[in-house]
Amino acid sequence: MPKSQSLPVKSSRTADKFVVRLPDGMREKIADIAKDNHRSMNSEIIDRLTLSIAQDEEGDLTVRTLAQVTRRCEELEQQLAELKANQGTETPKPGLQLPPRLSIASAQ
Repeated sequence: MPKSQSLPVKSSRTADKFVVRLPDGMREKIADIAKDNHRSMNSEIIDRLTLSIAQDEEGDLTVRTLAQVTRRCEELEQQLAELKANQGTETPKPGLQLPPRLSIASAQ
């Protein structure tokens, strides 16, 4: 996970404050995560909000990457289906190779 950018630190007297109502169990989860990361709950929440905002502003690369990988998998599945359909009946298209066929005798 990439390190998010830190926001300027204000004193607790001048910092903006906002009360948040958390669903049951979320406070404990945040406390556990913050403890694992060696920081306060406030710092954990700020870091996660900062990262989420940055992803929204920059566009979520994960979603775009996943879409590209999905399209490529679909292309490869189509090529594999063509290879399987043509196996033994035609020569493969240039650049595509069929896996070697194993006979029962050669597999023993």
